[in-house]
Amino acid sequence: MAPNKCAQPEKRHTSVLSPGGFAEYLSEPKLIRTDDVIPPEVIEVNVDLNVKVDHNGATPPEGFAPLSVNFTCKANAVILVAYEIWAQPPQGSVENKKPVYNPVPANITQQPADLTIHEKGDYDFTAIAEYEGVTGEDTVTVTVKKPNCNDLFSKRAKLKRELSKLKRLLSDIKPKKEKVVQIINNLEEVRKYYKVELAKESLNYPLDQEEGKNWYDRKKYLKDKIDETLN
Repeated sequence: MAPNKCAQPEKRHTSVLSPGGFAEYLSEPKLIRTDDVIPPEVIEVNVDLNVKVDHNGATPPEGFAPLSVNFTCKANAVILVAYEIWAQPPQGSVENKKPVYNPVPANITQQPADLTIHEKGDYDFTAIAEYEGVTGEDTVTVTVKKPNCNDLFSKRAKLKRELSKLKRLLSDIKPKKEKVVQIINNLEEVRKYYKVELAKESLNYPLDQEEGKNWYDRKKYLKDKIDETLN
């Protein structure tokens, strides 16, 4: 398993005092070598269980019965794959050992199913994941409440605010829509105008036998072309 590239340290110089009291500046650390960990070591398994109640990600997850609850879960294992050995020139013997980790997906062995809760109370849900014998878990608590008058009035006020917001959005969209329709209509008129002009221009060229050879036939041909365009 190849180690990930770790972030390089910031370039800096360190000032130290020599025995004579003069400041000496040390160069930035340098990577001397990388020692692989064989076999790689599983350090921990991280589990992230997310919950949505009534199709929103409210925090904390709570709501009124009946409450729909939906879950999503992600898990990864943290693998120690190597140690980077850094040294501080010119004192090459001064070394710093930095671990290199490689995250990999873990196996989710337990995850709560989506459901609807009808009774009030606090409900705990747990997800568990495993990787090469190391396990991790995450637990979330969902609070279900029975609505009372104050709660119902509060929810009604919230819905009214959301409805007012939607109405404002619609009022902003309507004039924009009318402007777009007007532009489209103007473009259509321009298109018809140029098609008519093109039909007129076509009279400057000889017509074939079906379109007639005299001026009357040319005029009738033009009228038919214009009517076809405008209709």
